[in-house]
Amino acid sequence: MIAEYDQSVRARAPFATPAALVAMKLHAIETRGTNGQDKRASEAWDLYRLLVDLDADGSVQTALAAAPPNLKQLIHDAAHRVLVAGADRTRGWLRSGDNRMSTVTAEYLRFELAELAKQTLDAHWRGERAREFEVMGWAM
Repeated sequence: MIAEYDQSVRARAPFATPAALVAMKLHAIETRGTNGQDKRASEAWDLYRLLVDLDADGSVQTALAAAPPNLKQLIHDAAHRVLVAGADRTRGWLRSGDNRMSTVTAEYLRFELAELAKQTLDAHWRGERAREFEVMGWAM
């Protein structure tokens, strides 16, 4: 709908949140078929841009840390595989993209963006440990 003449026309549309897009990109990058090299490059770039551009204030990490425990664990594991343990592989995918994509280093992925993996798991781990310690009557 275009409100050419009536500027009071408003519409609402649902869009995925940055946190949901990060979770989706982490899944998509790992499940591409063998013909998906170009798409993996764009998935890696999208993931990079989402985290660099939209998580400067920690809002993506906060939203992911609030996910249900099973989802949080899946996100953490995927972030670790893609951004930490697989940083060199992800860098290779980015290098196969354009010149801007190829400027991202494995070290940047591993040490800067990996904060997503760390924060998500830490929040999950603290919650799980706190519950275990409560059951045992210990303080954390």
